[in-house]
This record gives sequence, C-alpha cells and structure tokens, in this order.
Amino acid sequence: LTSEWDTAAAHAVVTAAGGEIVIADSDEPLQYNTKESLLNPFFIVRPDSFAG
Repeated sequence: LTSEWDTAAAHAVVTAAGGEIVIADSDEPLQYNTKESLLNPFFIVRPDSFAG
C-alpha cells in the first residue's frame, strides 16, 4: 500500500504527461485529502486516451 504523500508528486507528473490515475475498483480519479485514511486504495496509472 502507498500513502497520499508517496504518490502526489508522481500523480502531478503523470497528469502533466497526459495520463491519469484511477481507483482500480471504481475507475474514479484518485483524489487527495478526501478520506479518513491517508492510505491510497489500489489504483491504475494509464494514458488519458485509455478512458472511455
């Protein structure tokens, strides 16, 4: 498992490069500071064009 601070910088790089990070179970975007735990759910990093 990873924590929010483990992925925040990489998330910025992925987004700037045209990618996205989504939650594996729901396909929703990974968000920060929105849940009680700082641990991230399982997630997928993919090119933005993969969605849809």
